[in-house]
Amino acid sequence: MIIGIDFDGVMNDMLDTWVAWLNKNYHEPKVKLEDIKQWHLSKYFPELTEEEFYAPLFVPEFWDEVKIKHEAPEVIERLLAEGHIVKVVTSSHYKSLEAKLQRCLFKYFPCLSENDIITTYDKSLIKVDLLLDDAEHNLKDFTGIRVLFDATYNKYCTNMDYRVSSWKEFYVLISELSQSTLRPPYSRIHQYKAGRGLGKTAWLHQMIYDSTHGVSAAVKVPCYAIMPEDKYRHFCRSYLERFGEVCPVQHFGFGQILETNARLFVDMPSTFPVLSETFAVFKREFNSREHLMFIADFENTHWHTVRYK
Repeated sequence: MIIGIDFDGVMNDMLDTWVAWLNKNYHEPKVKLEDIKQWHLSKYFPELTEEEFYAPLFVPEFWDEVKIKHEAPEVIERLLAEGHIVKVVTSSHYKSLEAKLQRCLFKYFPCLSENDIITTYDKSLIKVDLLLDDAEHNLKDFTGIRVLFDATYNKYCTNMDYRVSSWKEFYVLISELSQSTLRPPYSRIHQYKAGRGLGKTAWLHQMIYDSTHGVSAAVKVPCYAIMPEDKYRHFCRSYLERFGEVCPVQHFGFGQILETNARLFVDMPSTFPVLSETFAVFKREFNSREHLMFIADFENTHWHTVRYK
């Protein structure tokens, strides 16, 4: 799995040091860490200019004082040893980047190098399977698996795929996600486009199996299948009925899917005549939600243009 990880606030405790520096040099009365309930720290130092507020980040000695999150180095080393690819994704200013890397990141994470660092202010552009970040705005438009690292300033955020409060929890999550052979691509819509008799339905069955079999409760999500009775009778039903739902195509209600972060499996060639109008409406709703969709599709249908935005 390719894993993207934010540096400040996730791999380190930079906020603690930043607040301490601002309290020491500028602010009275002092700001307490537990009082910070919003992402925009500058709101807690309203008397400072923008230059004064960001000034500590450009002092090389500042990064000597930044502490690392408990177990972060050990977990990253273990993930690398298990074959995962780890990239540090940071929105750092270029003038502060050298001190941050040399005095902090590479000091505590010697298993990483310059080739593992990605700098960008738009993390939705990053092509990784999973992104771990403490800022909702960095995860909102990312199309892979979105994991929020718990902090006092993101308690209000509830629309991520997962939330973890420690590096130990994060490692457990990665281990559980890796148990399945299912790997999320960069779109939330997975498709197998081929002609008749070339294994589309068998692929769909395998996706159902991978999503339901041997997966722990921590990563289980509701699963729904929409396909003719004869296609799921012998294989899919036993898995889906455990914690999903199998619906005859003629009676399927898309509303129940839109109410949950479900996975939907569609045998499009067999059900296309019935689904045509209803499915078009569902696709529009789908774009603003948190679903994964698997479609077995003919090469010449127009559904291949669907993409999660």
